Amino acid sequence: MIKQIFSIVCIVIFLVGCSNKKNDALTQKTAESAEVDTTQIAQKQLNKNIDGGFESMRGKIITIIDELDCLNRYYDGSGRLIRGEYKNRQYVLELLNNKQRDTTIVVFAELIRINKVRKMRILDYLIVPDTANFHYYSGIELGEAMVGDSIDGEIFGIVGVNDEGDKPYFEDIEMAWRADRETEKIIKIETKGIKIQNEGYGSEY
Repeated sequence: MIKQIFSIVCIVIFLVGCSNKKNDALTQKTAESAEVDTTQIAQKQLNKNIDGGFESMRGKIITIIDELDCLNRYYDGSGRLIRGEYKNRQYVLELLNNKQRDTTIVVFAELIRINKVRKMRILDYLIVPDTANFHYYSGIELGEAMVGDSIDGEIFGIVGVNDEGDKPYFEDIEMAWRADRETEKIIKIETKGIKIQNEGYGSEY
């Protein structure tokens, strides 16, 4: 009788232990899942904060940059027309900076006229990667690109630290993009064979 009672007690203890382990595993899994969900939510919020509402400006028609809330703290750093008309249309690249947020963006737009007033229809934008802030001479350049012996006005990029601004073209290109007039999108491209015009070459500082 005593052996039977002892056996029953052992079985109960074993079952309780298994149940506790199962509950602990479930609790840990739930905690890990919650942590993943929290991380994903935080990352989405971070992306939203970095984006700064720029997504909403695609397709907007403006006269000046300040007309858009997401750009009212940015100042116009530089810009240029994309060489040559495409399907009887003109396009422009604008470089905008916000020192408070330490953010730089490139805006790709079509130039249009409404009631004889020149305006921009915003097509796409690029938040410039942080690598452009690592070195003094490393930064985004909107000068026209050379690919082989041909000028390609759609291409712009980030110039590397090895180019020190004392020659007509930058050859150390860290990243490059194409403002594609056919798709009206900014597309990342390979840097091989690309040189970018140094717009400050020959200038006196």
